[in-house]
Amino acid sequence: MAAGLTDWDEAQIRIGNMKAPEPTEPYYPEVTYDVGNGKRLTEEKAEGMGSDDLDEWDDDDDDDLAVLQMIKAKRLAALRAQMASASRGVTEISQSEYIKEVSECSDWIVLHLYQDDNPACRVVHAAMERLAASRPVPVKLLRIVSTAAIPNYPNDLVPSIFFYHEKNLVSKLVSIKQLPGGLGFNADDLEWMLASLGAMDTDMEENPRADEEEFDRRRLVKSSYIGMATSLDDLEAM
Repeated sequence: MAAGLTDWDEAQIRIGNMKAPEPTEPYYPEVTYDVGNGKRLTEEKAEGMGSDDLDEWDDDDDDDLAVLQMIKAKRLAALRAQMASASRGVTEISQSEYIKEVSECSDWIVLHLYQDDNPACRVVHAAMERLAASRPVPVKLLRIVSTAAIPNYPNDLVPSIFFYHEKNLVSKLVSIKQLPGGLGFNADDLEWMLASLGAMDTDMEENPRADEEEFDRRRLVKSSYIGMATSLDDLEAM
């Protein structure tokens, strides 16, 4: 006899005078147990526990042990996914992926617009690859052929490096003229730029190009003085 039905009900169902009730699936809420104080804990609350709290569980109980292993497995999987995301390397994207990857992503993004036959572009790509290989980088490193991203993009503007955060362009370097170190641009330069923007941490205490920038600044100042000199005596005095 089905639950809740009388013999008369079942007879009426057999001859078609009554409709059989729809079968229902029993609901079993998933719970864990804190055997220390006898209180029932929802899995949601258990998920919010720290590692120390989980380690205090009585894992001699089969039910507790199963739940403990399940939660730890979830956390390990999440950690591995995070590490994989942070070590994803440099990704080549196509024109069809450009809008989705750049305009719809809330991550930090470094986008390199390049041309294969440009030596400076190869230098930038090598720096990106080297940085990605040296440590977990919490930044999406992308590259795309310049004319695939922007039709008719001028070749003299590559390499172009665009820095995005939460879908907004926050900084850019356009052409080798703006590239720190020119053809000497390397992973340290890129790391320092990302750290300066707040996109990642760094162990470097100062700009790796600080000495070069100071030299260039002094040379520029001296050139300005030379331009203002009015006589040979003024130039010789410098």
